[in-house]
Amino acid sequence: MRCKIQFMFETEEEVITEEIACFHRTDDMSPASLGLSLKEAKLITSEAQKSMIGHQIKRYIAAEKMEPLK
Repeated sequence: MRCKIQFMFETEEEVITEEIACFHRTDDMSPASLGLSLKEAKLITSEAQKSMIGHQIKRYIAAEKMEPLK
C-alpha cells in the first residue's frame, strides 16, 4: 500500500497540489508497521512547513511586487 500526503493550495487564479510525503507499507502487519513512525511524522511536519512557507512567501512577493533575494 502506498500512502501519499498532499497539500492543496487554492487561490482565485489556480489550484496547486504538492506531494509532501509518500510512505509504502507491505501487507506484513506488525506493531512497527501500523500508523506513522516518529521519523515519518517529523518528515511530514518538516515538509509541510517548507511547502507552506514557500507558497506564502511567493504570494507575499507577488502582492508586494518585490524582487526575490538571490
